[in-house]
Amino acid sequence: MVEYRILQAEELCRKLFGDFIRHQIVTKCWRNENGKWIIKDDPFVDDWTEKDYRILITCLKTTIQTNGFVYAAFYDKKLKGFVSVES
Repeated sequence: MVEYRILQAEELCRKLFGDFIRHQIVTKCWRNENGKWIIKDDPFVDDWTEKDYRILITCLKTTIQTNGFVYAAFYDKKLKGFVSVES
């Protein structure tokens, strides 16, 4: 069963993301060119590094500390997805 809940700042650490795999193959992206949004070919692989996780954790803690929130989905007690909402 999937569990959804708001995360607390003290929960945000590298261990929380231990089973979270951020690997995404991107082929097209929205780009704003001359004031118009268009979809363009822009292939890349999004695969977070340890530095990316450190930055993410800092940003998520800041979100919580400034009255935003981080909402997470867990399956078998493993983080599967999350969203952060700024205040």
